[in-house]
Amino acid sequence: MEGSSHGEIFHHVITIMEEKINQPPRRLSENAGNEFCCIFRVPESFVGINKKAYQPHIVSIGPYHYGKDHLEMMQEHKWRFLGSFLRRTRRHNVDLVHLFRAVEQMEERIRECYSEMIEIDKNSLVKMMVLDGCFVVELFCIVGGLSDTNIDDPIFNMQWILTFIMRDLLRLENQIPFFVLETLFKLSISGSDRKNVCSLTQLSLEFFNYMVQRPVEVIENHADLIGKHLLDLFRMSFLPSSSQVTPRNRTTSSSGELSRNTSSTERTSTISTCLSEETSKMSTSSTEEPSTFLQLIPSAKKLHLAGIQFKPGKSDSFLDVKFNNGVLQIPLLTIDDFSSSVFLNCVAFEQCYHYITNHVTTYATFMGCLIN
Repeated sequence: MEGSSHGEIFHHVITIMEEKINQPPRRLSENAGNEFCCIFRVPESFVGINKKAYQPHIVSIGPYHYGKDHLEMMQEHKWRFLGSFLRRTRRHNVDLVHLFRAVEQMEERIRECYSEMIEIDKNSLVKMMVLDGCFVVELFCIVGGLSDTNIDDPIFNMQWILTFIMRDLLRLENQIPFFVLETLFKLSISGSDRKNVCSLTQLSLEFFNYMVQRPVEVIENHADLIGKHLLDLFRMSFLPSSSQVTPRNRTTSSSGELSRNTSSTERTSTISTCLSEETSKMSTSSTEEPSTFLQLIPSAKKLHLAGIQFKPGKSDSFLDVKFNNGVLQIPLLTIDDFSSSVFLNCVAFEQCYHYITNHVTTYATFMGCLIN
């Protein structure tokens, strides 16, 4: 009897395991890991360091934080902005039905962008995308001067609200696909006006330029960028144009100066090697064996003692670090709540999304070693 009971338990456990194997994932999206999947939950190992940097404080965009109590106030503002959006579009015969139908056609494509299963029905998802997307587009249009606003609008009269919105729109978990925003933006502009209106990308970058100011020509140079979402777009706008060059095209002159064709990630890696070698020359005596261990980037203090000079770089991209003839040039960058939040979310995105470079991660690691 005892052996029979053990056998029944054994087969029962095997049956349960086989059922689990055949069950589709409940939380993990089937598309997680492919190139379309670009909006992620930030890993717990990241969240534990600074939880507030990854979660929205005032407005939810997309499904991950939808319905949270502390974000409900902005839901009413979203409906106001949708009404403002429709007042413009109805002038060229585009109403709410047109918006809904346009987004409805992209439902499956939208779901593929999220790393977790979106447990809401089709109509609810489309409603969310239309409401959130029109809020973002109308916000950009108002700030960009393409749409009128009430002078008493609290979003623009109470400066802290707009500042918090800017931060929330660049959090990895708080994104909707850029193609949704692009579709809604195009519907908001009449056909005759499209040639005279700047791109959504330019409007977006001009909006965030209130927090990280760059020359107008820099924004205009990036007007044709297309990101996966707003965080990706903002990140891409700081990548030097040479970042498109493959690692095989990297070249270093005999003096240690990197070629202009070298990407910022490769450049920072090569700079790290050069800096380690410079400090090794000073710290290793002629009788000592060179260390076979991986050499990390020395701190700024050690580099200064080794004779390395520091100078502010003049590039428009903070990633454009240069090292030549003992001089390390680093573009000036103001670190505040906004920039630190963007840094953390860009690093999280680069670590989660396999199909992009690690420019911001490399820069953050490099600067962390210098400051340490």
